Amino acid sequence: MSYCHKDDYWMQALMPLLKFPGVRVKPWNDKEIRPGVRWDKEIKDALAKMDVFIPLISVHFAVSHYIGTVECRIAKKRHDHDEYPRKPGAFLGAT
Repeated sequence: MSYCHKDDYWMQALMPLLKFPGVRVKPWNDKEIRPGVRWDKEIKDALAKMDVFIPLISVHFAVSHYIGTVECRIAKKRHDHDEYPRKPGAFLGAT
């Protein structure tokens, strides 16, 4: 899930909803990055392997430089090359 750290509460609340009975899904977010590992590389690797891009859209998400210049660009490029279907995002109200 792509999200701004200021929206961590909402990301934590939504992650359990991504698990469906009988469906093999492995939701991923940057909380899985181990200490000492290059986080930028880990995020880019995860974006390269993803089957679905799920943005947690909020004001914080929209103004995040990293999300806009790295995460969304990689997701859009992969979508433009038909590497995976675009899915609707989770939208938050003003926070």
